Amino acid sequence: MSIVVAILASACTVAPTPAPAAAPQPAAEQAAAGLWALEHAGEFSLPLLLMHGDADRITSAAASREFAARVPGCTFKIWDGCYHEIHNEPEQQALFATITGWLHAHTS
Repeated sequence: MSIVVAILASACTVAPTPAPAAAPQPAAEQAAAGLWALEHAGEFSLPLLLMHGDADRITSAAASREFAARVPGCTFKIWDGCYHEIHNEPEQQALFATITGWLHAHTS
């Protein structure tokens, strides 16, 4: 079984080697990419854990919620009071416990 874990503040991919820094995208390109992701969310066929801080001022928690609602079987977790880098918040241990618990539930 393939598993995908996404800790989303925006669309973030964990790679085995550091990826080069992305060039800034104009707002129109970012909006188009977001719309494309929403339109194709139903095609996502792997288990997905999607988490977002509700105090994130960089990306939209509402858009993440909408994306999660369109992905079949997606587990969505909103972290109250957390910002963009939810893994660097004081709730870090609870966040990692959520990820670990989700992985155990989806691999056993």
